[in-house]
Amino acid sequence: MSNYKSLFALRLLKSTVEIFVNSFFIMYFLTISNQNVLQLGVYYILVYLTVYLSIYFLGNYSKNNRRIYLLRIGIVLNLVYFLLILFLKDNLVDYIYFIAIIYGLEEGFYYSVYNNFESSCITNNQRQRFSGIYTMIKSLISIIVPIIFGGLITSKSFSFCTTVVLILVVFQVILSFVFQDDHQENLAKVDLREYKRQLKKLKWVNKMHKISFLNGIIYSGAFSSIITLYVIKVLNNSIELGLFSSIFAIITCFLGFFFAKILPKKNYKITIIISSIFTVLGIGLLIYKTSFLIVVIFNLLQTCSATFINLIIDNKELDMANYNCITKKYRIEYFITMEKNTFIGRLLGYFLYIVLGITSIHFLNHIVLFVFEIIIVILSIYIIQLNDAVGE
Repeated sequence: MSNYKSLFALRLLKSTVEIFVNSFFIMYFLTISNQNVLQLGVYYILVYLTVYLSIYFLGNYSKNNRRIYLLRIGIVLNLVYFLLILFLKDNLVDYIYFIAIIYGLEEGFYYSVYNNFESSCITNNQRQRFSGIYTMIKSLISIIVPIIFGGLITSKSFSFCTTVVLILVVFQVILSFVFQDDHQENLAKVDLREYKRQLKKLKWVNKMHKISFLNGIIYSGAFSSIITLYVIKVLNNSIELGLFSSIFAIITCFLGFFFAKILPKKNYKITIIISSIFTVLGIGLLIYKTSFLIVVIFNLLQTCSATFINLIIDNKELDMANYNCITKKYRIEYFITMEKNTFIGRLLGYFLYIVLGITSIHFLNHIVLFVFEIIIVILSIYIIQLNDAVGE
């Protein structure tokens, strides 16, 4: 199996496991914790703090010729994470912060090298096709898997479904040994201070780091969790959550196909503008009223926005890592800085998430949602500026 196919399979398996973690695990935790949103918010903050610290301290190891072991350790930690969930069952509420640290370590070890592998093994010319087809197939999986997971939890148990996910992680372990690191070389130690000095000369790389901060608040952070929170509020059980997720996965599937096969890079700008307007309108509806219909419309609008903007940001982030001013010498520094800015964004976002979850004051909730609207507008402007400057 080629490295291209190995990375593709690893990413798909990772996404399948994340469907369970980001939806069904959250629903299960809220059920057994008596809707403890504060505890869930702290869980997320601990996860992302551990992710950032792991990537930061593993920076030098990510530059040596044995970096593949970091990926494998990350996947093994994922096994430990799901074994703990299986073993603790309802008692996991008492150990949720420990579980958060284990999950953060898993993500930290895994992503300390995965993005670097994908950046170096997938060329810039291949990236749009890789990302678009990945999104399309991921969406097909997302149509089927939530129904399967929801059905298993309803007909069997949450523990049974967790066991199925554990088997998927075992396949990840196997694939990590199939993948061969073709770029094995020992590079100079991480020098974040020098990289920070270089950033003064690299205007658009600096802009990319600002985008990672804003995206940490929105699409790769708390905003996505808030969407899950609203969806869970209007649904009754796991099978309904599975069906709801599957329906919107169909939409994402078509959007991924459109991005991979039809959308030219020169039209990124208008795509960002339209999709951002959709999300702002969706949040406006949520501020106006919270009902099943409004949540459905909101999810429809933000799905379009999140799909396109995440694809564009992911492509730009990995393309930029291959620029001559970054590749090899500063690639690890680049990804560490991206992760640092994303973490700071997530920290701010999950503070807003906690406020939104624990307060019953509607005016304050509306202010929080309005702040998200402003951040989405700023994020869109930054992406458009970056695309205009280095789009082709």
